[in-house]
Amino acid sequence: MGRFIARRLLQAIPTLFGIMLVTFLLTRLSPSDPVQLMVAGNFDITVEDKAALRHSLGLDEPLPVQFGQWLLSAARLDLGNSFYYHRPVTQLIFERIPNTMQYTIPSLILAVVV
Repeated sequence: MGRFIARRLLQAIPTLFGIMLVTFLLTRLSPSDPVQLMVAGNFDITVEDKAALRHSLGLDEPLPVQFGQWLLSAARLDLGNSFYYHRPVTQLIFERIPNTMQYTIPSLILAVVV
């Protein structure tokens, strides 16, 4: 039984890597520009300010470097800041876990009973 679990955990690694790669590529290769979305409506931002913001976010790096940095940040549970709430994303997720469990646990119990 232990070998089965270990094998399944090892098989999960490439699957998780693939999911993370597809997620990263979809967000980075989408036609929208994150810097434009961040400064939308603010007309006082200059081109130099946008370039500085792009550099601070690491968006001027090649895609493989960005992906490596993104993987390391995700491994540390550093998911960045929300553009909308201007707070750490991890903090927002942890705030919502109790509400999620409030719906998930009864649903799981109902599914097991049925």
